Amino acid sequence: MSDASLAQKVRDKQQQLSPDALQMAAADGQPKDRLDGVAPRARDTMDEQFPTAALSQKEKMDRVQEAKLQLQTPDQVGYTPFGKLVARDEDFEWYQRKQQAVEAANFQKWFAANFDHMSPADKKRAKELYPEFYAQRKKLLKQQTKNLQRLASIKLNGVQSKDDLITQYLAETGRLDIGPLEHLLNPEQAGAEFGGARRTDAQARFKRGLLSPFRVFGEEALPRSGETGLGERREQAKDFAKREYSASELELGFNQHGFPPASGNYPSDVQDKQWFELLQSQ
Repeated sequence: MSDASLAQKVRDKQQQLSPDALQMAAADGQPKDRLDGVAPRARDTMDEQFPTAALSQKEKMDRVQEAKLQLQTPDQVGYTPFGKLVARDEDFEWYQRKQQAVEAANFQKWFAANFDHMSPADKKRAKELYPEFYAQRKKLLKQQTKNLQRLASIKLNGVQSKDDLITQYLAETGRLDIGPLEHLLNPEQAGAEFGGARRTDAQARFKRGLLSPFRVFGEEALPRSGETGLGERREQAKDFAKREYSASELELGFNQHGFPPASGNYPSDVQDKQWFELLQSQ
């Protein structure tokens, strides 16, 4: 396996767990215990919200576009160390597709609050009006169920293949968004142990799903409110196995650990601009 294919495999593994999936109760700032004490099938009550990964607007073009924007010379807008930037029609169309995704997300947020209710009659009508809303969530649930089975199988049988080896490496270094897998049946509980600003976290997750710039260390679980990226790595590793992993392994790729050590609070800080500066400093 070449270096490039290994790096791509890491990114693909991270994306399999849909780290930017969005759940509408969190997007609306609802507390994790909002349904405590609510009678089953209550009318005019938003049902428990399952996440969707369909609102993401990630494209292959994102990496190139973000690199161009980040690497502009500070005192010369439109110029990079590699030459002058030229705006094309497809650049503006790319930008407009991000705007279209925002409208779709706001519509789903409104639909969840006003139509996706607990009562059977309301639920039946909502599914007739907007079947795609439920199809998106069923698709992600199926995918996450497979992810859960795959990780549990590695813990049960041990590493059986090169693919398993890469998966375990990422899981033990806290680079997979495993947390939601522990809450497949009660998704509103995912990340709830941290408390914090659920609406702010959801907005950050959605924004990253709109534009997924190249990160040297791939796309890891988004740090929750009040948590650093390193702290988030530690929690995700614990979600894989309830034990303490070596701090040096969790820090691979930044500070004093890894190749090369990159400055910054956590690995997701290291994008094209920081990476280019790091290469120049060697």
